[in-house]
Amino acid sequence: MVREPEKDTEYKILKEDELGLMKSFTERFKNELGPESNESIKEDRDTIREQRQRLKEAENQIDAKIDAIQNEYCSKIESEAELRRMKQLKKNYQTDLENKKKALDSLSKKARNIEKE
Repeated sequence: MVREPEKDTEYKILKEDELGLMKSFTERFKNELGPESNESIKEDRDTIREQRQRLKEAENQIDAKIDAIQNEYCSKIESEAELRRMKQLKKNYQTDLENKKKALDSLSKKARNIEKE
């Protein structure tokens, strides 16, 4: 907003998309702004558009990198969880094997005792 103190009037300068000056403002101050201002405004508007496009592209690249890192991290976590699960399963199988060996030894002793009788 620009305020003209002599007339106690305010003028909105930028358009809603912030890519140019309001026509009412440029018309009101065209003598003060001069003919070169329109060309400068167009160049600035184009520069702003280019910069916004570059920013958007950079944000997309950053988002893609973040997604890739998250996917890799999640894959590693999932792999580590699977490895822990497999180790626990192996431990459980070994315990079961030891228990079955003991049970077999016990049954073998009983069978020998029965044969001796």
